[in-house]
Amino acid sequence: LKSAQNVRILTRTTGFGYFQQNMVALNERLTDHQSRPDPDMPRERLWQVRAKQVVLAQGAIERHMVFPGNDRPGIVLASAAQTWLNRYGVIVGTRVAVVTACDSAYAAAFDLAEEGVEIPAIIEHRESVSDDIRKQADSFGIPIMTAHHVTNTTGRLRVNGMSAKPHGDGGKEQEFEIDALLMSAGWTPSLHLYSQSR
Repeated sequence: LKSAQNVRILTRTTGFGYFQQNMVALNERLTDHQSRPDPDMPRERLWQVRAKQVVLAQGAIERHMVFPGNDRPGIVLASAAQTWLNRYGVIVGTRVAVVTACDSAYAAAFDLAEEGVEIPAIIEHRESVSDDIRKQADSFGIPIMTAHHVTNTTGRLRVNGMSAKPHGDGGKEQEFEIDALLMSAGWTPSLHLYSQSR
């Protein structure tokens, strides 16, 4: 695309409005990231683009899970923990549990396990997981507890424990010592600009 004559690539630019007849409003950040910006340059530029066609590729937003104590420090989305590890080289904890209802949280757990992080359990809301996921979890020694849910978390300044039990009235509650908890209930497509255009 950089070599094409009829293409302009705008980096550091956010599309914030999508209006009738394919008009898109863009905010280009020009100098905010510079330590010594040119005083004659503007900080930002507003683009109003009228296009023949528009492709909205806005990605998706990971959904959190709701359980008692789900907002304690140290309880984060699985994708956030994976980004911290793979982009910045930071682990969220040394003994990290996972609660999930989708496959993507397993990738975060396996990435952490490869770096030596202990994963005492993956609490899976679904009744079953694929054989491939189970084999990979077995290779790391990670137990998967299907048809389970988190019943509580403990900790004052940071999560330090979690309880889980099987769905339904019966079943024994198990407790785990942890210093972080990852969660993922799946993904919601980001449809904000599309919805704005009605």
